[in-house]
Amino acid sequence: MRIWLLLFKLLLLFIVLFLYSFLYSLGADLYPKREIQVVPMLNLNALNPKIDFTSIYISNNCFAMDMNENLYFLDMQNHRILKFTKKGNFIKQIGKIGQGNEELYYPKGIFIKDNYLFVLNDLGRSIKVFSLKGDFLYKFSIDNAYRSHSLYVFNDLILIDVKYNDKEKYNKNKLISIFNEKGQIIKKIGKILKSQKYIGYLHFNSIFINVVDKKIFGAFNYYPVVFCYDFEGKELFYRDLGKAGVREIGELIKLGKEKGVDNPESIKREKGIFRIIYCRGFAVDKNKHIFYSLNVKNKGLLLHIKESGEIMEEIILKKGKVIVLPLKLYIQNNIHYVIGKIKKDYFLLKF
Repeated sequence: MRIWLLLFKLLLLFIVLFLYSFLYSLGADLYPKREIQVVPMLNLNALNPKIDFTSIYISNNCFAMDMNENLYFLDMQNHRILKFTKKGNFIKQIGKIGQGNEELYYPKGIFIKDNYLFVLNDLGRSIKVFSLKGDFLYKFSIDNAYRSHSLYVFNDLILIDVKYNDKEKYNKNKLISIFNEKGQIIKKIGKILKSQKYIGYLHFNSIFINVVDKKIFGAFNYYPVVFCYDFEGKELFYRDLGKAGVREIGELIKLGKEKGVDNPESIKREKGIFRIIYCRGFAVDKNKHIFYSLNVKNKGLLLHIKESGEIMEEIILKKGKVIVLPLKLYIQNNIHYVIGKIKKDYFLLKF
């Protein structure tokens, strides 16, 4: 009797998997879709001084907001941070090109904690800390760092996706480095995407970082994976979205194969790699719900993901009847802010 019951369960599982695979091959939508109307706050093209929008695409922390709703935009190519009121009135420039204490050199990201502005500076080789008025406070270097993309400050800890200048043992490194406020390394956690070549390690391990309720959530830019660790380094989930049945991710994977895009296991050139961006923006709300901006044209698609890593729904952002392309996400006081593109203009929006 038990054997027949086991066989029946296996048959049922096979049927479910077959139907799932069949629907996926047809391009069927496996998750509910929901449209959300956004509220425009600011046309970023109208700001003065102007922002070089390159920062929006290549920085994972290009925007921050303080408790007075003042806005801070990273302007990496001009080696500065621009501070505005929520109405777009210019307040202050923080930093200019140089290596002095109050100067910046290719800042890669910003983060506001209490009354402090943390800047990931010099392509991720150092951290500089300013007051929100723009006064330089202190700095520290990150030993042996070559390239970093994201930072997050939680209590008195600073989390950075440090890539280390170690061309022989790079595949033994960890994904996230945790520092105290004095710049001392506390620990390293998380598994990297092991790569065939050092240049792949540098590029493919670019991630977003968010912390909620002592849980570290993240997503890779160039690989369809979201993950969660605790501060001891225990993996709470590691979800390959390429296997989740999201049609648009399947299309990106197919496009990558057709175009011969590199992956961590296969890199064709020593000095540059051909990548596909999967995640453009990432944020986690106070309920530990994940919002993942998927890199698909003309669809404005966000994946709404549970704390466990399971997809709940697909969200399409709209302003009226026009689809918004979400580029970067930011959540404060459980309000969702989006830097998005509507037709040819860049906007700060909320929902």
